[in-house]
Amino acid sequence: MSTFDSSSSAVSDSGASPSHAHPSVSKAQWASFALGKLNDGYCLVQHPNGNAYQFYKPGVPLQPCAPHAARKLLALGLLDVAKADIRGTQYALRAAFQPDGPAA
Repeated sequence: MSTFDSSSSAVSDSGASPSHAHPSVSKAQWASFALGKLNDGYCLVQHPNGNAYQFYKPGVPLQPCAPHAARKLLALGLLDVAKADIRGTQYALRAAFQPDGPAA
């Protein structure tokens, strides 16, 4: 005897419309999140293959960044190349878009 009884399933296959996945975070929210990370002192590192991006900050483990968010920030011109080498390219937030430092 099987532990799964198909007759007691909550959703019937007949007449059910196919479900469509909807992201819980929009592309605009991802771009806003990425911009916030960059404001917090992170750099955006592009993998040499050009398709993967990660946030980098000294002393903190690398954190993934959604490729569409990174490409949007690059297309908007918010980032400058901070370092380019064979391992990847690091982008930093342009000085014009960085938050003001604490008042002295």
